[in-house]
Amino acid sequence: MVALDTSAVIAASWKRCEEKYSLDPHGVFRQHRLTEQEVRYSREKVFEQIGSTQSAMFRMREIARDVGYCVLFADADGVVVRDFCDSESARTLRENGLTAGTIWQEAVVGTNGIGTALVECRSMTGNCADHFHHQLKPFICISTPMFDPDGATIGVLDVSGGKVNHRSEAVLLHQMLEESAAWIPAALF
Repeated sequence: MVALDTSAVIAASWKRCEEKYSLDPHGVFRQHRLTEQEVRYSREKVFEQIGSTQSAMFRMREIARDVGYCVLFADADGVVVRDFCDSESARTLRENGLTAGTIWQEAVVGTNGIGTALVECRSMTGNCADHFHHQLKPFICISTPMFDPDGATIGVLDVSGGKVNHRSEAVLLHQMLEESAAWIPAALF
């Protein structure tokens, strides 16, 4: 079973948010976005790297759609370059900034699945209250970084949604996400 206890990771992230980034958890939440042209350039660059292994994202998309989640793929800079928000509840997430072009670096928006997974170089679950900024607390983010065969970070595969009703749902999504993300470097190798 996948361990979802990331309390030490969350605590370290909150400390960085306060001390290193000087973020305010109740301040104005500014969602930074790239232009469409910048997103297209980043997407092409990443997809050139991962090539035909994109099927891992499409597999997660099918699962996420059925349970009302959004699948995001962010590059190594924390920029969402592809989003799949196919259900009605997932479209609400898109309206709240979970969309292609948004920047989810920890230094910009605080503790979150994508940004913190990149900083920590490990999978993580940011479950509602784990998020640093108060506007992100209604959401859960399950993220795992993807690495090329040489160990360089390619990006982050993320599944985000509303509050999870059962811990088993989060565990299952976490396992599927890690399995999908692990397939990419294996296929590249």
